[in-house]
Amino acid sequence: MSRKCNGLCVKILVGVGSTLAAAAFCSHPSSQQLRQQSIATASRAAAFVHTSAATDRLACEAASQRRDVTVALSCSALRQNGDAEILTSQAAANRRTKTTAADLYFQQHGKIPSPTQKHQTLPIRTPDANSKNILVIGDVHGCFEDMMKLHRKAIAENDDMEFDHVILVGDLVNKGPESARVVRHTRLQPKWWTVRGNHDNAALSAALGHAKRRAKSKYSWVLEGEDTNEDQNQNEDVHGTTDGNAGDTSVPSPSVVLSDDDIMWMSELPYTLTIPAEYFQTKHGDDDNVGGDNNDHIDTVIVHAGFVPGIPVQEQSIYSMVAIREVDLLRDTNTYRYHDRGVGYTDGADVTKSPWASVWTGPQRVIFGHDARRGIQRYPGEMAIGIDSGAVYGNGMTAMILPERRLVSIPTIVHSAVGDD
Repeated sequence: MSRKCNGLCVKILVGVGSTLAAAAFCSHPSSQQLRQQSIATASRAAAFVHTSAATDRLACEAASQRRDVTVALSCSALRQNGDAEILTSQAAANRRTKTTAADLYFQQHGKIPSPTQKHQTLPIRTPDANSKNILVIGDVHGCFEDMMKLHRKAIAENDDMEFDHVILVGDLVNKGPESARVVRHTRLQPKWWTVRGNHDNAALSAALGHAKRRAKSKYSWVLEGEDTNEDQNQNEDVHGTTDGNAGDTSVPSPSVVLSDDDIMWMSELPYTLTIPAEYFQTKHGDDDNVGGDNNDHIDTVIVHAGFVPGIPVQEQSIYSMVAIREVDLLRDTNTYRYHDRGVGYTDGADVTKSPWASVWTGPQRVIFGHDARRGIQRYPGEMAIGIDSGAVYGNGMTAMILPERRLVSIPTIVHSAVGDD
């Protein structure tokens, strides 16, 4: 879309599902001032971005919204005396300056900021003859090459068609060899989405300054982008693997380190992503019972770890959404609570412990990761399905094709010991 603002020609390129935006400005006497202001704020990928000039005070706001989804966008660099062209400003966008809004929040409050929206809903795409279905990928943990190999295999099993959307269940990072590369690739793909996991939160905390985490070798990859020259981080997945779904990894790529844009993107990741029931009805028709049972016309929620049954999704605690594995049934009240393995109970309650997914009855279907020890979890009715098969532990990486709920997997090698949290 384009518009004029105080004599300036503005073009904004919007990428749905990723923090992708670029702004191009016509020649203007104060364009140098605008350029300096824009570069200073290029990393601020939040629900909206504000840039200003001394004489024009131009506001760049761009968002793509459906239901409760706002796609955070950023305004890129300006060129003095240039034509109306889109600039990437890689030097500004691929450095770690520790001056992002997330950094400033952490410095003030000592904790990671909450995302603009904890719960998001997937937009229903216009029917596309060249793509179909949704791919949900289990915990990646920095295993970039395995993720792309699994993606290519899934495309082959999707009648060699790209997916409408690719969704990750969180824990993109830690333990594996290329965490920053997984972040960068997922951020730059317009059809790729992810929720956040406990390891994503921990890595973000380390990047923002958490002293104890920064001292651990597990987070050394987080620190690699700090105090380096700006050329080191410019080439990976900026022009190489941003082609929607294909992701050609045949040519070796230079090392990737976290940038300010990556940090801001991580700080805005939601805890849940809902695929509305209307999506499958739109793609397949109201009368198609694609999944093979009578529960196909319900929303599907992607979350990293899971939920406590009986509590609405919007009211679930963050800790449950990124860390839960089991729940306790309090038999005297017939209600559930989070089972904390590290806390001894002294209330004398008569309890029964179960995997949370085994007792989840909806109303939404849930697809989750996090529980590599149990591996793939499919219970009667399939109201909650776990797809973390333990890729980083050498137990294979798994994805699920929706709406058929068909599993696709590849073998993987060991990068970390089970239980190495």
